[in-house]
Amino acid sequence: MDRFTLVVDDFCPQINKDHPDWMTLEALMNRYPIKVTLFVPADHREIMVPHTLQYSNFSFCHLERMKRWADWANSLVGPRIEIAMHGLEHWNYENRNSCEFTDLDEYDTRNKIDKMLKIFQAIPRATKGFRPPGHGTNPSLYNILKENEFKYICLHAGEHRLKQDGLRIIESGKNYILTSHFGCLANKCLHKMAPDIATLLDIHEFEFVRIIDRV
Repeated sequence: MDRFTLVVDDFCPQINKDHPDWMTLEALMNRYPIKVTLFVPADHREIMVPHTLQYSNFSFCHLERMKRWADWANSLVGPRIEIAMHGLEHWNYENRNSCEFTDLDEYDTRNKIDKMLKIFQAIPRATKGFRPPGHGTNPSLYNILKENEFKYICLHAGEHRLKQDGLRIIESGKNYILTSHFGCLANKCLHKMAPDIATLLDIHEFEFVRIIDRV
């Protein structure tokens, strides 16, 4: 039987129980025995892109300063929900894109990972799984994650050039690892994808797993 994993990026303090994407996720989980991996940026600083208005609700959502939200997120972790790490600031200020790690050297990469891990103490049940913002990597990232005992790195299918040696590389977009987003105006936001997800689950029988269950 094929395994199915729902991956949702950008779970952050702007996503609460009344957000349409969260309500969509709850409805899907009530209807199907879905298991989901939610990727959380530690200090989400995506800024508004003027011509699209994307990310306009996602400024400076720092986990340590949002204790009530972090406690709620921590309480969600269980057999059906995994929370893992999605970078520090989720933004590359020099190139004005979301590929936070692409242009960093080893020192800056290590510094960001250290800061991210410190902030994630606010969600102690989070998995040491990592999904780089914008799917961007650099030559140092893999080894730094491995040194910090991460379980896996999750990348878009076909976008990694990393040597798999002690840290599992999970490729989303294939093997029924379906990716979506919270709070994004793009087509892959969860409430827009929900009908297609439901159609797939209605016609295909799956074993439902989180990413950590694939490692």
